[in-house]
Amino acid sequence: MPEKKRITFDVSKERKERWRQALDSDPHTQYLSQFIRLAVEQYINDDGSDGAELPPDLEEDLRDLTGTQQTLLRRLDEMRTQLDDIRESVGSTTNPEVEALANDIFQQLPHESTIKSDSVLEPDGSPPGTVDWLQDRVEASSYRIEAALNHLQSTTYAVHQSDDQYYRDS
Repeated sequence: MPEKKRITFDVSKERKERWRQALDSDPHTQYLSQFIRLAVEQYINDDGSDGAELPPDLEEDLRDLTGTQQTLLRRLDEMRTQLDDIRESVGSTTNPEVEALANDIFQQLPHESTIKSDSVLEPDGSPPGTVDWLQDRVEASSYRIEAALNHLQSTTYAVHQSDDQYYRDS
């Protein structure tokens, strides 16, 4: 059995009381001498890093928050994927009414030469190829006409726009 040496030192009453309170809250130690030995060994084994450790309950809360954050990020990514899928499916299918209106509008659209000519004036004052001009020729709201024009521009290279006037290739 190794030879043991006794160490004695003096501490204030307040410090001794603080140590006793810490001892009472530590389930790993039973005696003050055992508590002091454990504290000295922990101090010696400390790697010297200045990173202060969080109390165990805060560490657990932090782990919970990190896990929750990861779950939320994963769900957000799933929702973005679903939204992209929805956008793609909505964009790829055109309302049949918009398609029918787009066909009617295409037939009504003036040619580029008509748009470029300054001599063309309509009796109502609307320049040819504008949404107002088209509204006089097809029975549809300006919103639906714009949707049909957007459809025509995205599905054909024959429809163009100059400012607020739309025209088709000759």
